[in-house]
Amino acid sequence: MRAPRKLNMLILYAILHNIIMRQKLAILLISVALFSSLKFTKQELSLKLPPPGGDEISSYEKRFSRLKDIIPPGAVAGYVADMPNKDVVSDARALARYFVAQYALAPVIVENTIDRSIVIGDFYGDPSVLNKDAISELMPLMDFGDGVFLFARKER
Repeated sequence: MRAPRKLNMLILYAILHNIIMRQKLAILLISVALFSSLKFTKQELSLKLPPPGGDEISSYEKRFSRLKDIIPPGAVAGYVADMPNKDVVSDARALARYFVAQYALAPVIVENTIDRSIVIGDFYGDPSVLNKDAISELMPLMDFGDGVFLFARKER
């Protein structure tokens, strides 16, 4: 009768040892997960965010602020940039500038065409050199500086 009792004790010991090892492993995995999430959180908190108004969108809003004051809300204006209008949609940077111009000038409706009575110019170089075909069909009304212009469509 002693042998089965000793066998039962060994089995019980093996089961308890297995449970304790699993608990230790679980504690180790939880500790590693907590450590890595704390490290990630610390990195996220230490990110240097630009000061309010120091981001690219804010600079666009500043570029267009004087123009936005002149054009009535809800007006429809054309858009001209450094490249021909048909190429704006295929160039990621130019398309982004167009969308940000739309955002900065809202509620003015900005369309990617020069076939409007007023046209907004958004240039990063000399407009007379960069987009000669479009500029030849437009008459400059105002230069707001920093590459922002207001044009009127010439009579055909």
